[in-house]
Amino acid sequence: WQRYRAKMEKPQAIVVVSAHHASDSNVIAVNAAERWQAFHDFRGFQAELYRIEYSAQGSPQLAARITQLLGASRGKIPVSLSRRELIDHGVWVPLIHLAPERDIPVVTIALPADATPRDFLATGHALRELRKEGILLMGSGGATHNLGLMEWHHKHGEPLPEVAAFEKWLLERLSKRDVEAIIQAPDTEPEFPHVHPTLEHFNPLLFTAGAALENDRLKIVHRGVEYRALSMMAFALEQS
Repeated sequence: WQRYRAKMEKPQAIVVVSAHHASDSNVIAVNAAERWQAFHDFRGFQAELYRIEYSAQGSPQLAARITQLLGASRGKIPVSLSRRELIDHGVWVPLIHLAPERDIPVVTIALPADATPRDFLATGHALRELRKEGILLMGSGGATHNLGLMEWHHKHGEPLPEVAAFEKWLLERLSKRDVEAIIQAPDTEPEFPHVHPTLEHFNPLLFTAGAALENDRLKIVHRGVEYRALSMMAFALEQS
């Protein structure tokens, strides 16, 4: 991430959809807080993680504009503003590396817990024009995410066969811009129930895919599987 940041143009703002936060009601909640800080929303990990602090400015103006764009898109989910000042680790962990100076405004978007992959796709599509203004749209989830498969004593062990197969399939679909196949993966891919027992870590990928522009090229930022089960694959869609 640090190498990638060194080569990228500094964003005017960052908009994040995280796997670790769903809205409390049946709305898309756009965070209009003026400033926020890290929330350590996990248990049982090393003490060092709980000492990490991260805070950043928000952008009520951008949040209001996002609300207007989503409302004008005629999506089926209502949109509202929130003022959430504690932000989950799906946001601040990547931002530690992507925006370490903490001088880039950040707005988060939370969809309802029952939102579908197509809802996430539509949300990204409604906001994709923001990319032309230098605003980075980021989906924070996981290419595979089944904690029950993790082997804690094999952090750098060989990936489980179903994990390796699904990651390979996903990379092939991304390279071919086959978004429809990715949307249908929960119903069509035999490995899917094993690597994604629930959808929350899969859905942010569709937010990113929905924000694609015509001349984008796929850039693999990182590949690697930890604890044999968690694909840490990260990618970017860049204008050629």
